[in-house]
Amino acid sequence: MLRKYDSSYINLGFTWTGEQDDPRPANLRRHLETKHASFKDRPATVNVKALEASYRASCQIAKAGKPHIIGEELILPAAKELVSITCREKTANSQIVYLFQITVSRKIHDLAGNVNDILVKHVNSSRYFALHLDEATDFANLANLLVYIRYEWEGKVLEGILFCHSMPTRTTAEHIFQLLGEFVKKHGIDWQSCVRVCTDGAQAMTGRHSGIVVCIHKVAPNVKWVHCSIHQEALAVKKMPLLLHTEVWRLSRGKVLTCLFEPHSEIQLFLIHKLL
Repeated sequence: MLRKYDSSYINLGFTWTGEQDDPRPANLRRHLETKHASFKDRPATVNVKALEASYRASCQIAKAGKPHIIGEELILPAAKELVSITCREKTANSQIVYLFQITVSRKIHDLAGNVNDILVKHVNSSRYFALHLDEATDFANLANLLVYIRYEWEGKVLEGILFCHSMPTRTTAEHIFQLLGEFVKKHGIDWQSCVRVCTDGAQAMTGRHSGIVVCIHKVAPNVKWVHCSIHQEALAVKKMPLLLHTEVWRLSRGKVLTCLFEPHSEIQLFLIHKLL
């Protein structure tokens, strides 16, 4: 016979997970006091202000790129010291904001998921969108696929990071497209709305027969490929003599915008013919 879950079990530090188990209050209390003694005095009710403060602190830790344990070891003790000086001692001693390492990690994961959900919602509401794919190597020498997206929302053109996924050192266009296709399918994004894809000139990206651009074109017939301007500039600089680069910089003397605006008509014609 299965015992029905009771909402009062939350006072013992447990909630229902959907499994068909037999939660006995005595067993739950003993487990809480013996296995999780540090949590037995934690209040069962949710303090909305404390929960918001915990999320805001976790967000700041993520933005600063600091280790998650800094919340427990530095931020919370410092906050208690500040409150004890400026406010009442009783308020500073009350442990209502939790910044344990695992708590911060969970909240950062929740925040990232929420940001991604909002981004996908906006993309799905957009008539068109453009993708920018790039392979990058992190400090651990591991390859990652970075996918940026540009879309329209409320009359404005916005952009953001669609996702970042680790990859094997040697990747193929099929593998890259598989990762991209799985994300698009999972979030219900319509390939027909994709009108531009921007990549570098690598073989895996621009191969005539099996490049990622070819794979995308099969599911998005209206897509056009654009060569990343940053990569074009990097390729151009490689062949530019250092002396010439120095002379060009000296002549411009910070007047880059002026030098660009003067021949704007010629530049416009060049870009039109380039896109055509």
